Amino acid sequence: MRIQYKTGGQREVRDSVGRRLVRVGIAREVKSGTYQTRDMLAATGAHPVIESRPDDAELGEQTAGIGNSIQPVDAVDLPVDDELDALDADQLRALAKERGVRVHHNAGAQKVREALRAAQ
Repeated sequence: MRIQYKTGGQREVRDSVGRRLVRVGIAREVKSGTYQTRDMLAATGAHPVIESRPDDAELGEQTAGIGNSIQPVDAVDLPVDDELDALDADQLRALAKERGVRVHHNAGAQKVREALRAAQ
């Protein structure tokens, strides 16, 4: 059972404990949402699906009126693939050691990739 304390914090507890907390007034039971996914809701028409842009519109028409900070970047400005994604955790740690980048011995592959990219 999921409960919500008066302070707003939520917690999953056993049913017997949750019923006691609700009865005493310390918390209230939180009902879960519906099973329906976004696609199911769209099929019933309960929540209309809003098309973000017409498919026949040109890129300039789609981004008209949008500030430069959130407009899509050109492909030229995208970062170059540095081949770090193809390496596993052990290979990344060896590469970090060669480059003199210190990473925690239990750091996962993603953390080591981030550290290597930050050191470039």
